[in-house]
Amino acid sequence: MKWKQKRFMGERRFTSSEGVDVHLNYYLTEKENFSPEGEILYGIRVEKGTAEKMEEAEQTPPLSASREEAEELIARLMDGLVTPVSLLYMVDDLMGRGV
Repeated sequence: MKWKQKRFMGERRFTSSEGVDVHLNYYLTEKENFSPEGEILYGIRVEKGTAEKMEEAEQTPPLSASREEAEELIARLMDGLVTPVSLLYMVDDLMGRGV
């Protein structure tokens, strides 16, 4: 399998306790599954940074063959301001399985 692309799904901004403007960008990732069905598998990427630079990022492995399910999960992560550091833990909790 190889990563096909990432689609920007949304951004959240907030000011940290140190007064820094933080940007969180959320992406839907797509990976081709080279099975006879040729299905696309979806994952999630979160990038954190400031207006000047990206500081950290994390990406899940493929989570689902359902784009709708992955998009709903991204919406929940965005609502919770989930950062790259906590992405895998939160996905595990929300999906109820090991990631």
